[in-house]
Amino acid sequence: MTYTEDDLRVLLTERTEAGPSGRGPDMAGIVRRGRRIKATRWTATAALAGAAAVAVYLGIPSESPAANVARPTVTASGFPSLEVPRTLDGLPQVTRMTVSAMGVGEDLVFRPRSTLTRLMILCRDLTAWVVADVGDRGGEVTRCADGKATITLKAADLPATWTRKEQKLHIWVFPSESPIEEGSLDGCAVPDEEKGMCDGRYAAQELLRYEVALDLAATLSARPGPWSVGVYDSP
Repeated sequence: MTYTEDDLRVLLTERTEAGPSGRGPDMAGIVRRGRRIKATRWTATAALAGAAAVAVYLGIPSESPAANVARPTVTASGFPSLEVPRTLDGLPQVTRMTVSAMGVGEDLVFRPRSTLTRLMILCRDLTAWVVADVGDRGGEVTRCADGKATITLKAADLPATWTRKEQKLHIWVFPSESPIEEGSLDGCAVPDEEKGMCDGRYAAQELLRYEVALDLAATLSARPGPWSVGVYDSP
C-alpha cells in the first residue's frame, strides 16, 4: 500500500461523513494527515523496506545491446510489453518501477546525476494520462501514445538541490477515459480554481497540484491497468 492510498481513505471517509448537503472535505487537512500517516508507516515498516524495494524498484541493470529498444514491443498476448529499455537516447537507466493499477500515486526515489533527467512510461492503457510531479507545481502532464510516453524534466522546474541529494518524483497514471481537459484553467467558461476544474472537468496542468490529483484519484478509485516507468540520466 502506498501512502497515497492512505490519503484516499481519509478523503473518502470525509466525503461520506459530509453527505450530499454537507461541506466539502478539507483538502489541505487531508494532505497533511496523509503525510503524517506516511511518516508513521515508514517508521513502522522500515524493516520491510528492502523486500518492498525488490518488488517495486529495480536497480540499474547490466547493459545488453538487445535491450536498447526505444519503443514498447508487443507480447504474445497482444499487449504492449512493460519492459522499459535500458537506455534512452544515449542516457542510461538509473531506476525503474512497475505498478499494477492506475489511479494510485507512486513515489519514485532516486539520486539525480544531472538536470537532463528523462522518463519513459509504458502503459497497458494505450492512451492513459501521465502526471510526473516534482513538487511546487513543477513537472509535466502528458498522455501515452500507443502505450508510451517520454518526458524531459525542465531544468527550470527542478529544485536547486536536484543533483545534491536523493530526490522524489510523484507519478500518477490515470485511465484514458478520465474526466480531464487538456491545458490549464485559462479560457475556461466555468473555472473552479480550488478544485482545479475547467467546465466540470479536471484541467490537466492542475493535476500537478497534489490535492487535485488526489481528488481525481478518489473520484475514479484504483483501477486495474499496469504501467511502468524508467528514469534516465547522465552517466
